[in-house]
Amino acid sequence: MYKSIRLISAVIALCVAPIATRAAVYQKVPGTAVYISVPDSFTLTTDFSGFVDKKTGASILVATMPPASNRMKELFNDQSKFTAAMGAQHYDIATQLKTKSRDGYDLIVYKGKQVAANDVFDKWSSMLFTSNASYVITVQAPETEEFSADDAMKIFNSVSLASHNDETDQLSALPFTFGAQPPFEFVGSIMNSSAMLTIPAYTKEDVERPDIIVTKGLETAPNAPLDKVVDTYLQSIQNTVNNVEHRKTSTTKFAGHSGLRLQATALMKGDPVDLVIYAAVGNDGHPIFMHATGEKGTLAAYSDEIEKTAESIKLRNDEKK
Repeated sequence: MYKSIRLISAVIALCVAPIATRAAVYQKVPGTAVYISVPDSFTLTTDFSGFVDKKTGASILVATMPPASNRMKELFNDQSKFTAAMGAQHYDIATQLKTKSRDGYDLIVYKGKQVAANDVFDKWSSMLFTSNASYVITVQAPETEEFSADDAMKIFNSVSLASHNDETDQLSALPFTFGAQPPFEFVGSIMNSSAMLTIPAYTKEDVERPDIIVTKGLETAPNAPLDKVVDTYLQSIQNTVNNVEHRKTSTTKFAGHSGLRLQATALMKGDPVDLVIYAAVGNDGHPIFMHATGEKGTLAAYSDEIEKTAESIKLRNDEKK
């Protein structure tokens, strides 16, 4: 299974964040091309691209991803294979439902339960595939809220897409700014908290292509040593990056703060890759990371571009508390 499939699968499973009917009012989800109608109890959040009900802990999340490969589309449409992939992410799917979005897209919606932070959530998830982007949409609520499938499906039925996925809209919704260094280009944001950069002209298999991901963590780590912050980050991506070895760490300035740089080797889909991670903690206590991966032996050729990208990263709203 290629890196992009693992990433999108992880995004679907990790759409966990801390419902009443209403007249349809369609809101554009910042940083996405998606319009959606949500119940009155839900409000937009700045933690991710979506809505939360602070009273019940329910959430609606819309994540923009780069265009999906045919392999990813086949996986999502195959109930048995997708169920197995999500089971590895602690998302146990019970039912596949079919419906249409407000603008006529055929939607497959998977209903199941997910255990996260010792709580059990009822969860519905779907994907929309277009030529210039993919969209992961999830609705979830604590099991104790007994959120009905009918209410969840009304949310999916309300979805519509703008004519295009505006790059400026995505970039402005991110909690940081950066300067992509050619040949790397920005290819999409994830949940308004991560940016993906890659080399579009690269012709090798996905797992071998050099990629850069910049992400701001949702958790806080205000007093944690940076090596522990990096270890926590590695644990969060262990379904994608494993067997991190030959570690070399050094201190650096990153995102306007004292940072740590890790250079190592790892395995991705069983293949050896080079890995570089930059990490720091902002004034709000949230960590920020930049990691670059590529087939073993390839990243050295892009060391200047990777370093300049790291140097360009600045946090928005980074005032001292």
